[in-house]
Amino acid sequence: MFHQLLRTLDLNTSDGIARCSLAVAIVAIILALRALSRGNRNSSIATMIPLNSELREMWDNYIAAFPPIDEQDRLTNKQIAEIEQKLLTQLSNMMNVLEIAAAIEVEGTLSGVSRMLMQDALQQYLSDILGDPYTSEKVSSLLQDENTFYYIRRFLHKTESESVVYPSHWYAYPKVSMLDRAKTFFRY
Repeated sequence: MFHQLLRTLDLNTSDGIARCSLAVAIVAIILALRALSRGNRNSSIATMIPLNSELREMWDNYIAAFPPIDEQDRLTNKQIAEIEQKLLTQLSNMMNVLEIAAAIEVEGTLSGVSRMLMQDALQQYLSDILGDPYTSEKVSSLLQDENTFYYIRRFLHKTESESVVYPSHWYAYPKVSMLDRAKTFFRY
């Protein structure tokens, strides 16, 4: 009888320990998932803030490269060519940062509010670029092949925004050899 009581007591004790262990494991999993969620949010914010700052700076630099309206009539052909090159450089830099932002967004790296804010920022910048005929036309001159601005196009296709419609000339890829591109880039 005593042995039977000890065996029952052992089973009840081991069952109790197992139940407590299960409860502790469930709480640990919940806490780990919460920590992962907070970590994702924090890394999203840490990614978004400098990227947004860089986009703002690139946009400001592009706008600042335009000459004042009252001076445009007095510009020489050489000055116009220099301004055009500066504008193209600034636009190229801005489009490269937009491509990085679009890639981060399309790949789902951001989460929560950070993702929503980045989507809104991308849509606004792209809408402004496409809304200006001069700038939109210049973007097509930056295309090198079918992979240029791939993630921007994926972002626009994914969001299917009514306010942002990309023009077909963004898909008119020039058939230029690497040597010709290098000559243009390095100005031989």
